[in-house]
Amino acid sequence: MSEGAIISLDPRASAKVKRPRLVRTHAPKSRLRCILPILRFRLRQASGERRPIFITHLGDELFTLTNVTRHQARTFRVQERTVFRWVKRFLKSGYRGLFDSPRRDRGIAKLFANRDDAVALVLLMHLDGVGTAVIHKRLVEIWARLHRDSSRPPSYATLRNFLKAMAPPTPRADATKVRR
Repeated sequence: MSEGAIISLDPRASAKVKRPRLVRTHAPKSRLRCILPILRFRLRQASGERRPIFITHLGDELFTLTNVTRHQARTFRVQERTVFRWVKRFLKSGYRGLFDSPRRDRGIAKLFANRDDAVALVLLMHLDGVGTAVIHKRLVEIWARLHRDSSRPPSYATLRNFLKAMAPPTPRADATKVRR
């Protein structure tokens, strides 16, 4: 250790360090391989088989749906809840349900979430025909008064993308003139 190194015993100090989160993604085929034994086990239960047994690759015998799901989750290195979610999506939409869907808030700035006053200001100015640059300038001016949480106002690009996603296009002034 160097002389200038500081050792912090404060648990909050180490919690502030952001580490990359390990996320394991599975292709739809892999998800199907994971849930097929569960679906077969459920079918055997539903068909009235008195005591269906699932035998693991190690020879263990599993008698409940929860244990079969737990085994499959461990085998595929995912959470048990995730496997149940895959089963539900498969039963609802078939194989197509195993594909990842895009986020619902894709393309919408999270900076505007729960800030209805800023959204109202931006959208009303946009619908009144005010340009994006003027809207951005006005938003920067009043941001500190609107939001006292010391957050930074949105950048011009964020505002532009927000308007593109949320507001209908405004008619151009020359397009509204009637030609004779």
